Amino acid sequence: MQSIHATVKELIVALLTFCLFLPAGIAQNEVDALRFSNTQVPGTARSLGMGGAFGALGADGSAYWINPGGLGAYRRSSVEMTLNVNDFHALAAYEGNEAADGRTNLTIQSFSLNSTRAIDNSRWKSYTLGFGYGKSNNFHQQIRIDGEAANTTLLDVFAAQANGTSSAELMDKYPFGAGLAWESFVIDPLNEDDLTYVPAASGGAVRQSQSIEREGSMSETSFGFGANYADWLYIGGTLSFHGINFSEVSRYQEDFRETDDLKSYQYRQDLRASGAGIGMKLGAIACPTAWLRLGAAWHSGVRYGISDTYSAEISSQFLDGGSEGFGSPVNVFEYVVQAPRRIHGSVAFVLGDGGVVSADYERTNYGAIRMESTESDYSFNAENQAIGMLYRTAHRVRAGAELRLAEAWRARFGAQYMQSPFVLGANSNSAQIGLSAGGGFRRDALFADLAAMFSRRREDYYMYNPQLVNPASIAMSQLAVMLSLGLRF
Repeated sequence: MQSIHATVKELIVALLTFCLFLPAGIAQNEVDALRFSNTQVPGTARSLGMGGAFGALGADGSAYWINPGGLGAYRRSSVEMTLNVNDFHALAAYEGNEAADGRTNLTIQSFSLNSTRAIDNSRWKSYTLGFGYGKSNNFHQQIRIDGEAANTTLLDVFAAQANGTSSAELMDKYPFGAGLAWESFVIDPLNEDDLTYVPAASGGAVRQSQSIEREGSMSETSFGFGANYADWLYIGGTLSFHGINFSEVSRYQEDFRETDDLKSYQYRQDLRASGAGIGMKLGAIACPTAWLRLGAAWHSGVRYGISDTYSAEISSQFLDGGSEGFGSPVNVFEYVVQAPRRIHGSVAFVLGDGGVVSADYERTNYGAIRMESTESDYSFNAENQAIGMLYRTAHRVRAGAELRLAEAWRARFGAQYMQSPFVLGANSNSAQIGLSAGGGFRRDALFADLAAMFSRRREDYYMYNPQLVNPASIAMSQLAVMLSLGLRF
């Protein structure tokens, strides 16, 4: 068994290494595919307080994104809005050193408007038409890595990429990597006649640091329909329009202690991505007894059309006080990410007038993600192969409870576990665990809810070729505080 695990690890490292040497100008890879496929439930403060376990309950804005069968559970028309304060913190350990960073942002998490109408003289009691908008991903993050390594440098990667190519052709062939390194004088030819290159500084202690700043979000705008059959079956569906707005600025720097020429350099990469997709959801909730509710939902895959702009630059500083800098052209590339479908199951136990206990399960096969090009002959075969090797079927479990403290007051608590989408040896232990608590006030026409969730996960991050550098272990924590206000009419 150990030999099998070792083989898998070697294959994964090989795939990761191979992706570092993709043809110049292709910045899109399996990392982007997972980023835009691994979405969260937009939710409301009420659903967040119960750990997101709302699939068997309904009559809440979260029904648009968990189980649209819950739209049929509405008794009255309503409008609801949720605000979210999200605080992200990252602590990165690299080569015996720790660096902390983070950021906080405020956003409109969700909004829903529902129109419910009764049906007379029919076992179909009512129907609901509605509209919901929610944030399915929050990309606002800031991460800093800093440490001192020995006998390893990103310049080895640039030199290896340049080998076999004449200096006059480097910028044309590798405008985002080795070409920039050559023009900025951070790699040198081994000799005048040989097409072999070496770092302008190598060996000894190297101070390596990287800052990563991310912004943007993913949104989901849904138009839904739900119906109530005899107060024991609720069915519904949504048609959803998805949006992507993402940016990342990465600044990687090396400072050389033992050198007679190159003092330091910085490699900056800028990525902007925008896109749109369409999907649908179907769901149902059954109430076989007064105390039991069962829910099931199917989420179609979403086919995203994405447009990226990518650029890079290298600036270098030398011991004699000189400096150089060179920037790449701006690469614009359009491609498709086919995100996988999801299956949901849920159960809730009604505790009379005392409250409710519920649990949700979700299954997603991230290995089924696919990438396609829309404007070139590039096949994405390498990326799709990496996706199949790196990602797996992941499971999510959410559980929570709502207790009725008085006629108008509620208390809630919950937890969720989200399994890592990575296979063995590639952040397979980077599961996310979250704990939540909240409360609410509900009158005949007005309601307000407040909830907070604290979640943590850990992942390894390689600043470049995993065969040359040790990973940085990054502990990430997130505190989300949501406030929902609503009106029934």
